Formats: sequence, C-alpha cells, structure tokens
Amino acid sequence: MEPAFELEIDVGRQGEIDQELVVESLAEVDTLPEKALADFRRAARGEPGDPDYAYILGNALAHRGNHAEAVSAFREAIALDRAQALYHASLGVALWRLTRLDEAIDAFEDALRLAPTDAQALNGLGLALLAAGRAPEAATVLLRACSADRGAPEPRSNRAVALWRIGRGQDAVVSWQAAAEEWPDSPLVWRNLGRALLALERPGEALECFQAVVRLRADDADARLDVADVLYQLGRPAEADEAYDEAARIDPRSIACRPESLDVKRQLTLGRLREDLKAQPAAGERASRAAWAGVATVVGAAEQGLRGTPGPRVPWRPIFWLVPLALGWIAYVFGPAYTRHYLLQDDLRTIARTPVDDDTLVHERLRVAVEERGLAGHIAPECFQVTTQPRWRTITCAYDVPIPLFPGSHNRMRLHLRAREPFLAEPRPVFY
Repeated sequence: MEPAFELEIDVGRQGEIDQELVVESLAEVDTLPEKALADFRRAARGEPGDPDYAYILGNALAHRGNHAEAVSAFREAIALDRAQALYHASLGVALWRLTRLDEAIDAFEDALRLAPTDAQALNGLGLALLAAGRAPEAATVLLRACSADRGAPEPRSNRAVALWRIGRGQDAVVSWQAAAEEWPDSPLVWRNLGRALLALERPGEALECFQAVVRLRADDADARLDVADVLYQLGRPAEADEAYDEAARIDPRSIACRPESLDVKRQLTLGRLREDLKAQPAAGERASRAAWAGVATVVGAAEQGLRGTPGPRVPWRPIFWLVPLALGWIAYVFGPAYTRHYLLQDDLRTIARTPVDDDTLVHERLRVAVEERGLAGHIAPECFQVTTQPRWRTITCAYDVPIPLFPGSHNRMRLHLRAREPFLAEPRPVFY
C-alpha cells in the first residue's frame, strides 16, 4: 500500500546546545557571505582544544546545505570529545542527508550508547532504518522516540510513516489524526495525513487536511498543488484550476515538477480553450446575418427610390438583386475559408499569451484550435513555428486552402498566420 505521493519525514528537534548556542549565534548563517563562513572555519582551527568550535562550524555548514563538510566538522568535534551524544547525533543527521545510511545508523547508535533516551538520536535512527528499508525496526525505535520527546510532532509523524510502510495503514491514519489534534499547527502532520487519506480513497477528508496546510503555509506551492489535485478528483475543475494558478504564482516551476499535476493542468487549459472556440463561431454567424440584413435593406431602399424617377419603366429588381447574388457567390466561395482563417488568427493571439513556457502545451493547444476551426485537413501539425523569447512568443504558419471558383475547378488560395504576443504572466520570484 503506497500513498499517492511520497510521505514526508523530518529530523525534528535537535539538542539543547544546538537550540541555545548555535541558533542564537548563527540565526542568519544562511544569509551570511562566504567570508563570514570562512571566519567560522578559522575560529574552529584556531581553538583546537575546544570541540564546540568544530561543532558550531558543522551546524553552520549543515544549515547551508553543505553536509559533506559538516560531516568532517562533526567528526573533528567527536575526535576532541567522544562523550557528547549530541555530536554523534548531529553527525548521523548529516550522513543521513547524504544517504550514507549505514554510517548514519552507526553514528546514531553511538549517540544512544552515550544517552539511551536521546530523542534526536532515536528519531534519527528510526529515519535511517526507514530509509534503509527496515520499516519494522524503524517503527520500534520511533515508538521509543515518541516516549522520549512528547512535545514534538516529528517522532509521532515519522512513526506513522513506518506503520504505513509495513502495511498498517489504518493505524498510521489514527496516529496522524491524534498528532493533528495535539499539534494542529504542524504542516508535516497535516500533509502526511492528507496524503494517506487520499491513498485510502477518502479525498473529502484529504482535502480538509491539505487546506489546513495552506492555512499554515500560505507560500507553500506543494500544498496548493495537493489541494488542486484533490479538487479535480472531486469533480470541481474550476476551483482546481484556480488552485493550480495560485501554485504557479508562488513557484512558476512547481506544476512542471509534478507530472500528474501538469497533466491535469493541461486538460483544464485545453478544456477552457475548447469552450472558447465553441462560443466564437456563434458570434461570427450573428455578424453574417446582420451583414446580409444590411445588404437587403440597401437594395430595397435603392429600388424604392428608382421607382419614383420619370422615364421608361426598367425592371430594376432583377438587376439590383444580381449584386447580392454576386456578393453571395463570393461569400460562399471565399467566406468560409476567410472566416475560419481569421478566427484561427484570434486563437493564435490567445495561445501565444500562454503563461507557461511549455512548447508541448502550446502545440497541443494549436492542434485543438485547428481541429475546432475545421482546418485540420489543410494545416499539418509541423506547419506551426513557435519561437519563444524573453517576454515574447511568436507563432507563424503558411498553408493552402482549395477554392472552387466554379464547379470542378481546383484553385487554391495561400493564407498566412502570424501572432507575436507578450506572456501574460509577469516574472515572479521563485521560492525553494
């Protein structure tokens, strides 16, 4: 039994020294320039007798995502003082993030030999066992982590992941639900609960969980995508489309990074295009009828005026009606081709403004537009040339349409399409 998406796990809290010393001293270390980090390295080398300098350096590097160097710093701290369980646990976390699972398990076990009830070491060992495919052992260790730290949601949520992996889905859901009641401000718990409920085909309840994540993290694009996917499954495409647009505004790359969401977004976009194309010919038909009514009015007025002029009686009616008949013949021959051509030209302008930088989606929208306009037999898919430049997209195409000037003729008319439009979406910052 696998969830619809990967369940999330978290290392959770770290030890007292990390909370008080490292966080207070290096609260903004990820925003400091490289020179400042070099100063931390020099401090660690300048006080070889104090392992806390090496430990602080390791946390600074880990905070910046440089876990390989953090491993070296933590090992230097351990070499200076092997009796600190926190050093071993921090080393295990860095190794776990590098997916060096066997070494991480050894580091967490070293920490537990020094402090058997250390919550971070128990939680980390459980995650390492879970990543190594040893879910039953992980469930046992994470149960101990829950007992060691009753004030953090991460061990409870991670244990539920382990229960899920060993096939105890209902027990996992119950554990997440209890954690959600105890820690209603934890996005980790709500997200995992929602994904588990979705995998158990309970989308209504899953939607409530994902909406809770959105309320807690308004700038979380993944949470918006979770909401949008469930709304689409529940048969609420308009709301789903709005949620996808919100996710794209937060992170323009978020939809493209989730294939299942990208497929749904394409279907919604093409569905809107089909509805727009179906509505436009009705307006063209009304305009055509109005034009013919105008011609009839002009002819009638001219005929009425000539009746009052002196002179020999002339059969004006047949002569005047030759004009609309000629116009009707021209409209019959050229009108359909030109009407479809100019409607397709309007479609190209709309398609060129597609906010997603995705040529596959653009070509798919062009194919649908050609089919809706009845030009599929005259415009091949490879006819369209799409060029995307910063802030601008250009679409061109040249094609032939048969024009029967008289019955049995095989004349052809050459038509050209071109649309150069700016993107609708304004550049926005990307959050990771």
